Amino acid sequence: MNGLPDWGCANPVLVDFETQSAVDIKEAGARTYVEHPSTRILILAACVDDVFHVWIPDYIKVNTDSWTSKSLWPYQIKPAKEVRLYRGTSPTELLSCLTTDRTLCAHNAYGFDRQIWNRFLPCGFRWLDTLPLARQSGRNGKLDSLGKNLLGIGKDHAKKLLPKLTTAHASYWFNDGYSYPQINNGDLQAFTRYAVGDVELLRRLWSEFDSVKVEADVIHVHDTINSRGIEADAELLECVERLSLFSVGEAVNEIKRLTRGKLHEDNIRSGKQVQEWLETFGVQITDDSGNPCLRKEIVQKFIDSPYVLEDNLTAVTEIPPVCIDVMRLRMKALRITDAKVKRARSRIGRDSRVRDLFAYHNAHTGRWSSYGVNIHNLPRPKNAIAGWVEHLLGYSTDPPIPRLDVHEKDIRKVYDSIKAHIPDDSGITVDDVCSLLIRPSFCAKEGHTFAIADYAQVEARGAAWLADESKMLDAFREGRDLYREFASKVFHVDLKDVTKDMRQIAKSAVLGCQYGLGYDKFRIYAANNGCDLAKANVTSEEVINAYRNEYTKLAGWKPKGNDSFRIGGLWKEVDKACKDCVSTSVPQNAGKCVFLIESKDLKIVLPSGRELWYPNARIEDIVPPYCYTMGLPLNPKATVVYDGEHGPKSLYGGLLVENITQAMCRDIMASHLIELENIGLNPVAHVHDEILCEVPLNGAEESLRTMVRIMSTVPTWCAGIPLACEGFVCPRFNKSAFRGGYKYETKDLTHV
Repeated sequence: MNGLPDWGCANPVLVDFETQSAVDIKEAGARTYVEHPSTRILILAACVDDVFHVWIPDYIKVNTDSWTSKSLWPYQIKPAKEVRLYRGTSPTELLSCLTTDRTLCAHNAYGFDRQIWNRFLPCGFRWLDTLPLARQSGRNGKLDSLGKNLLGIGKDHAKKLLPKLTTAHASYWFNDGYSYPQINNGDLQAFTRYAVGDVELLRRLWSEFDSVKVEADVIHVHDTINSRGIEADAELLECVERLSLFSVGEAVNEIKRLTRGKLHEDNIRSGKQVQEWLETFGVQITDDSGNPCLRKEIVQKFIDSPYVLEDNLTAVTEIPPVCIDVMRLRMKALRITDAKVKRARSRIGRDSRVRDLFAYHNAHTGRWSSYGVNIHNLPRPKNAIAGWVEHLLGYSTDPPIPRLDVHEKDIRKVYDSIKAHIPDDSGITVDDVCSLLIRPSFCAKEGHTFAIADYAQVEARGAAWLADESKMLDAFREGRDLYREFASKVFHVDLKDVTKDMRQIAKSAVLGCQYGLGYDKFRIYAANNGCDLAKANVTSEEVINAYRNEYTKLAGWKPKGNDSFRIGGLWKEVDKACKDCVSTSVPQNAGKCVFLIESKDLKIVLPSGRELWYPNARIEDIVPPYCYTMGLPLNPKATVVYDGEHGPKSLYGGLLVENITQAMCRDIMASHLIELENIGLNPVAHVHDEILCEVPLNGAEESLRTMVRIMSTVPTWCAGIPLACEGFVCPRFNKSAFRGGYKYETKDLTHV
């Protein structure tokens, strides 16, 4: 892509800002923080050609005449370098050192420093960001952790002064409407050393990332999407927040009434006090180990099965209904819909768009995650109300429920109106409706709509391609129903006799077992996907064994006359390649990848050429986790271990295949994001395997066709993988098209 910064730049200008503001950057996000009128620069520290420069604006009323270069250098970092201090209305002396062809660099430059610079100082410079490089190298993105792990030097202890020196407050007593902290000489000097130390850490780290293969095009598109943002319906969000708060209040009031004041808004979150109230009825909610537990899934199981068995099944006692009612209401009262909505509202910019939603390479595989609004984990609508969105928002002419009046001041009227249309025995709450509306609060701007498309079973296709599992690949290529075919083998019935429930169990197996899922975990996975194995008269062992016997290129095969173990298969091949590479430092090949060791770091070169990094990989004898879950002898086994973000982590075949597959699927999406951006389809969001483009209404159908065609096109580096895609046009971010909207799959176009 033309015009990209030079990531091989040997001598960038290194920059760090410390600022003051009345805005909480964690709540509002960096862009809202930067744009706020109270935000101003406290310190600018920079390194230009190995000379350090510090500018402190003259509105910071601290006498710095006695400061010396030595007093501004962090004590713990040797050797000391020259630090030049400037005061004034702008950093004239520093700017005079720069020319427009110089590249500026900061840690989290794209998320903060570049925005501060462009607001207060001359624009036009190109920027580099070391945060993506840190993430690509498999390390913690925090500068302090990077310094300690790679250089043995952390941030200066003056970091503790951050809230004291940077927090401003709104005030009627000052002409600019804000009061800023009174700063003494010693604190500011210490904080300046802190800023200089950050720049020195950055300078030393820059050379540490020389061997990182930078995805310049991907980072550029990521930055473009974050800067473009996506429009949010502020009125809808405000209504949903008010409605959710009212719904929670109603639940708490009802809990207070049912418990006669024993449980109320001040103690409803206390697990201990809730359990004490339950014990007055002889009831205790416990996990599978018998320990008191009020986790959501445990409480839901308690609600779904309101009975206790006594004396080895000699008697069955029904739990008092009041306990069930209180626990159901408590789950409702503890929902955080209003908090999610409040966070989304706080991040809406002056042009009604939410920006900087995406965190680049925030998973080890390279996948994105979210900043602020967790767009990757928005509530999924319950099936019973999934179709309510278009009625509530007025996109249907014959709504079975009334349109949501976002302008109604009396929120009780809105609450009662929705509640009146919820069937009494449905288990649906008003707060379920609130959570349903968070996703569609993201909408296309005027004159535009969303083209929304996602990949079909992309991980299953990816794993099959890596393993050369022809049984799966042929079914995908020929458009056959792989789930139905596998169900016929699990249940030993003809294809025509496969039921919906059988197919769903088979689908869970195909999508869940590709990474070596065991019996116990599949039982949980299937239940979470709504599969009742007992009702279908099948065990998790039977499903897992059928999967492994059918797809031997993934799971391996049993030698003749021996049923106790398997040989071959992708899981074992990558496990062996990983161990051999780490123990011998000799490159290995498996799963269409190359395993390398470089300076103690394990690198897996993916089919795309991108690298997965596993820092400080080594062999250690540890007890495999499956020994605990399966009740096997706790015998240590030679295992590859690496330094993860939160401590040592072990690697094994199934996990490696999962990492490689998800990383490869991510690379496919990244290549398509670049192409969509290059042809002007304006991607505004991407969630897991789904992409949203904001396209003009006129020509939206053709834009969707183009989008699905691109996303179905196989990149040259993974030729042979049978990609498929499906999409639709919708004015809001939704899981399905509104009635009358266009749907398009790889094979054809139809009306909903």
